[in-house]
Amino acid sequence: MVAPTLPTNETERLASLYQMHLLDTPADATFDRIVRLARQHFHVPMAFISLIDSERQWFKSTLGFKLRTWPRNQSFCGHTILQQQTLIIPDTLNDERFAKNPLVTGPPDIRFYAGHPLLNHEGYAVGTLALLDIVPRDLSLEELQSLHDLVDWVETELWVRDLAHTQRDLLAELDEIRRESYIDPMLRTWNHHAIEDILQREVAKASRDQRTLAAMLVNFDQFDVIRAQYDAAVAEAVLFEAADRIRHAIRSYDAIGHWQGAQFLVIFPSPGGERVKAIGEKVRNQLLSRPLEIDQSTIPLHASMGLVAVDFQHGQPTCNNILDKLQLALRQAQRTGPDQIIRIDLP
Repeated sequence: MVAPTLPTNETERLASLYQMHLLDTPADATFDRIVRLARQHFHVPMAFISLIDSERQWFKSTLGFKLRTWPRNQSFCGHTILQQQTLIIPDTLNDERFAKNPLVTGPPDIRFYAGHPLLNHEGYAVGTLALLDIVPRDLSLEELQSLHDLVDWVETELWVRDLAHTQRDLLAELDEIRRESYIDPMLRTWNHHAIEDILQREVAKASRDQRTLAAMLVNFDQFDVIRAQYDAAVAEAVLFEAADRIRHAIRSYDAIGHWQGAQFLVIFPSPGGERVKAIGEKVRNQLLSRPLEIDQSTIPLHASMGLVAVDFQHGQPTCNNILDKLQLALRQAQRTGPDQIIRIDLP
């Protein structure tokens, strides 16, 4: 058996974990639901969500696995949080790290393990979602994607429990008529006025809490050409599809709004240092994943993106400062070429 090493950012990782106030808390129906779905979907006898403390692995939700804690130096998941991808052990007896592990040589007799690290809002790997079986097996590419979908769900729940909900606060302040005036009726996103309001609120909150904030301005290249070549209905369909793809690439409490023309403003509260790096790529990959098929025409979705990342521990930029830098980053991306992302860090 090989004990897992410590992450290079262990001190910061633990501090971030403790700030979540999730260790040693009561059972949670949402996490239990995710674990139940995982066990049913993958047809495994055991599944769990765990957090990795300094000396122990603590299980937030388990099914078929009765332990509540386990020594970290004997854990599978201690290895999992050291990497960014899913750790899959098709047969534990063929892996020197785990062949002599007490969980393998005795009850529950683990022979298969698949675990994926869970990142909190600051981008630290604080825990895992794991599947266990008593017989050797593997995961198909389709099953691996399903596991990643469940991981995204767990991470969203972790973030929701830790962050204030600026968008919810905004909705709570509005009556039904004013709510409608804040929504773009065609695209089902926030409109320009609303997304600017949300940005101002998130800037104030990030400044007060000394947290990070990221924003992205997405411009759909060649939209004028599309609008000239096709009718208005096709142009609207392109924007609607673009908004929908962006929505699927971001977290549930990130905000997307129709800024102007063929531009969208996307706001990412507390993305964390590691998250900022992946934000633009995830949105771009979603947009470029496939062309839009409409009216027997194939229309690719090309976009230029300006990304601004702000750390309010080192400066206090205003909402206008951020918007100015977003426009600058977008112009640089458009000059660089199609489907480019230019990032500017503030301060």
